[in-house]
Amino acid sequence: MTRWHRICTDPLWILAGIALAALLLWREQAPAAPDPAIHISATDQAEARARRSEQVSDEQVVADLVNEEILLREAIRLGLHRRDGQARSRLLALMRLSLVPEIPGPSREALITLLQTQPERFRAPGRVSFQEIVCEHGSVPAGLTAATLDEAIAEDLPFEDWNQVSESYLTQSCGADFVTMLAAAPAGRWQGPVTSKRGVHFVRVTERTPGRDPSFEEAEYQLREAWDAQQRAQREAAALDKLRATYPVVIE
Repeated sequence: MTRWHRICTDPLWILAGIALAALLLWREQAPAAPDPAIHISATDQAEARARRSEQVSDEQVVADLVNEEILLREAIRLGLHRRDGQARSRLLALMRLSLVPEIPGPSREALITLLQTQPERFRAPGRVSFQEIVCEHGSVPAGLTAATLDEAIAEDLPFEDWNQVSESYLTQSCGADFVTMLAAAPAGRWQGPVTSKRGVHFVRVTERTPGRDPSFEEAEYQLREAWDAQQRAQREAAALDKLRATYPVVIE
C-alpha cells in the first residue's frame, strides 16, 4: 500500500479534508468587510454642486463631501442617531419608505369595493351653522339670558357666525357635550349659557346639514389615500416579519 493510498483512506485525514473544504467554502460565502475607503463619484460631485448656491472649486466640493462622510460615519459609530430623537425618527421614516418603495395604483373596482365595505369611514359628516356670543372671562353679564339676547345685541354685544362647521371639528374644539347640545337645540332660538372647552357662551343654530353617503367622485381622493395607506401597512408588516426573523429579541 502506497503512502498516498494510506493518507487517502485514513479517517483522520478524510475528516481534516472535509473541515478544510468547509472552511474555504465559508470564507468564500462570508460577507466581505466594509470598505473603509471613502468613494466620491462624479455623480456625488455634480449633485453636491447643484445643491450649492455659491460657486466653489471642484476641490472644495470634494473636500466638503469627504468631511460630511467622515462626520456621518463617526456619528453612526458613536451611536448619535440612537440618542437624537429627531435623527432616529427620520431614519425610521426613511426605512419604512424603503421597505415599500412603490405601490401600484388601485383599480376603480377596488376603490368602489372599499367604499361599499366601509361606507361609514367615508361618510360626509353632518354640519351646522350657528351664532355665538362668548362671555368674557367665563362670567355671564347680569341680566343676560337666552330670552333677553335680542336686547343685549342691540346694546352692542356682538356675536360670531360659524358657518357649515363639521361635527368632528366642533367635537375637537368645543367638546362632545357641546355638539350634543347643538344637535338637540331648536333652530332660530338662543340657548344658554352653555359651557364648552372654549368657555361660557350663548348659541343660536341657524342651519343644519345632515351627514350623508358621498358619491364615488366625491370620495375618490379619500378612497385613494385610504387604499394606499392600507396597502402600505400590509406590505410593511410583511417586510418587518421577514426582518424580525433575522433578529434575536431579548425582553429584559
